[in-house]
Amino acid sequence: MGFDIDFQTNYKSGVSVAPKQSGVGLEGGVGAKYSYKSIMVFVSPYFQYHGIVKFNQQGSNFELIHTGVKFGMGYNF
Repeated sequence: MGFDIDFQTNYKSGVSVAPKQSGVGLEGGVGAKYSYKSIMVFVSPYFQYHGIVKFNQQGSNFELIHTGVKFGMGYNF
């Protein structure tokens, strides 16, 4: 469990497609790791909730919610 800070860097003020989404959010997840000799494999489902605290008052009150799974492999030298 932790928090994240997002800064939207590609926002153009002349375009009104979406409001700025910079702000503070939460992130949490669990994971599992399996090691065999020098090879490591992991999987980690996660949940992110953006927009709890916004850095500007313009735009809408939309929050962003992301869920997903991270996979990875590693090798210990």
